[in-house]
Amino acid sequence: MIQYPEGVNVAEQPLEESSRRTIRSLLTRILQLYEAIYAKYGDDGLELIESVSREYGSAIGKRARGEKPPLKTEAIGTLFIKIFNNIYADGDIESFGPDKVSLLVHRCP
Repeated sequence: MIQYPEGVNVAEQPLEESSRRTIRSLLTRILQLYEAIYAKYGDDGLELIESVSREYGSAIGKRARGEKPPLKTEAIGTLFIKIFNNIYADGDIESFGPDKVSLLVHRCP
């Protein structure tokens, strides 16, 4: 952490507020990058975004699973809920069971 110079006092924000603002800012930047890629490269840009996103999601899944067998549907649903909660998304569970998990996300920063 960077220490403020002597004599400079800044009130610290609560961690939840600071995290929420930081996440929103980073996700806004990602959105702007996606929009710029699409504006410059069109459908080829969307394919690039999709490919990178799929690889990233696959890597997350592999880390979450480790050497264990594939996760069951409910465990995957729980993981997605955790991810959306970590970025302060608002949504609802439409269904949650051994054969189907459906989440409706109303707002994602």
